[in-house]
Amino acid sequence: MIFINMGFNINKYDGVSFHKDEMTHKKIKALLLWFDYKAQDLSLSYNEKVTLLDNIIDNMVKNEWYEVANFFKNIKSDLIFKGK
Repeated sequence: MIFINMGFNINKYDGVSFHKDEMTHKKIKALLLWFDYKAQDLSLSYNEKVTLLDNIIDNMVKNEWYEVANFFKNIKSDLIFKGK
């Protein structure tokens, strides 16, 4: 994927540990960067961000990536709690 939007920081999560398992960490980091990019590039509204998170969670469960799905469930809960 090419990041056309030059205002996007692809190194945003460097140095952040998302999970003790390296492969799970990489999956979470990649999906979180993709989510952030889509939210910024498409100027997603609050409801659209929640819908995108629902789609990510559903796909992770279908692929049996439960640790990744749980991480994004927490992101969704935080987003709903903050109401942004």
